[in-house]
Amino acid sequence: MITPDGFIATTTLDAAVNNGHVKFIRWQVHDDWVGQVKYYHEIDQVISCSNSSETSLVIGSTMGSTHVEQQLKEIKVISTSQEKMKQKYSYNQPKHRLEADETVFKVHKGVKVFDFSKAKNILVTGGMDRIIRLWNPYVSGKPTAMLRGHASPIFYLFIADDDNRIFSLSMDRCIKVWEVQDHTCLLTIRPKSHKIRGDLQAVHYSSISNTLAVATDQISFLNIKN
Repeated sequence: MITPDGFIATTTLDAAVNNGHVKFIRWQVHDDWVGQVKYYHEIDQVISCSNSSETSLVIGSTMGSTHVEQQLKEIKVISTSQEKMKQKYSYNQPKHRLEADETVFKVHKGVKVFDFSKAKNILVTGGMDRIIRLWNPYVSGKPTAMLRGHASPIFYLFIADDDNRIFSLSMDRCIKVWEVQDHTCLLTIRPKSHKIRGDLQAVHYSSISNTLAVATDQISFLNIKN
């Protein structure tokens, strides 16, 4: 939001938590740095990933059932300074979800990126081992398929529901398009062909225009035709 004087409005975490209209909960989920996190309203859950082999990807409830009511009481606006200190201590202490409130996926060398499709009931992950894994999001024991072909760690994944495709991009800027059902590689675009240079910073695929936007030190647009 832009303020009347032209500045971007900001607030501190303390100020947000002290607001009586804010519910603030911290979950202790991963054993390593979190690489990606996204909330999916279709399932009312948060999916996050890390390079940890034990907590590579976790699908968990937003509220959970781990003393949530008590935690919310502790972070309400309190009048006395003593209670405010207790409140600050509370939101600085992340909670652990109950096992029933989350599903944990274990992957060798962890997970750097993921995407999820409720329509296809598919979870796709990629990481340092260069393998793209497809999962049933409700079965964490074993992937339903493993897609091999990238020569460097996976940087980006996207499931295009309408086209029945998976788009992947690795750190060496190699782009691949996969078929969701039979797991075949339909297209490979190497750096010599698309001529994108520089270190990857961000990627976005638009299903509307079938365009892949790749940001390095400049932004490149690739129109991928079916």
